[in-house]
Amino acid sequence: MAEKIPTIKKSISFREDVLEHAQEQADMFHGGNLSGYITFLISSNKYGMTMASKSSEVLVVEEKIREKVVNGFQKSDVNNSYIDQFLDV
Repeated sequence: MAEKIPTIKKSISFREDVLEHAQEQADMFHGGNLSGYITFLISSNKYGMTMASKSSEVLVVEEKIREKVVNGFQKSDVNNSYIDQFLDV
């Protein structure tokens, strides 16, 4: 079994604009885990890792899908019945 590397807690300071950008990146790629994002950045620098990137076309399509999901769903008896059949309510 691999030896677990200890985690050390530190307090660090950021400029506000840098922290906002870092948190946005953490939200998009690391489930909102800012420590995970910072660890990824440092590890990628140390070990030469990179993030898989998505083409701009894929990003545009994903955004359109998100908008449809958020804005397109309308609560109604028909929709609720449809959802309930899968939930067996």
